[in-house]
Amino acid sequence: MSFLWSYQEQSRRRSRLNDPLEHKSAAMVDSIQQYLATYASNLEFRDIDPPAIHAAKVRIIDNLGALIGGFHEEPCEIARKRGSSSPRLRRRDCSWYDH
Repeated sequence: MSFLWSYQEQSRRRSRLNDPLEHKSAAMVDSIQQYLATYASNLEFRDIDPPAIHAAKVRIIDNLGALIGGFHEEPCEIARKRGSSSPRLRRRDCSWYDH
């Protein structure tokens, strides 16, 4: 099954690479990723404005609160049950699961 999927995926990738428009957009994405990666790697904490730092902290804390608050809700329960039954994910890899 995985061999077939791999073969089909490789075939799709090859056909996309042969498409000039697809190749051009992939090159554009690569250049944008390169620009952002270079910018982020050269960025230092002192270069960031205090309002931007505050906004980032607020969003991180908000996301953590949402994650903690929703941990026992139905979608998370379903995701944990689905993940624990996955053959790729062993139960011991989810030490947080048994609570």
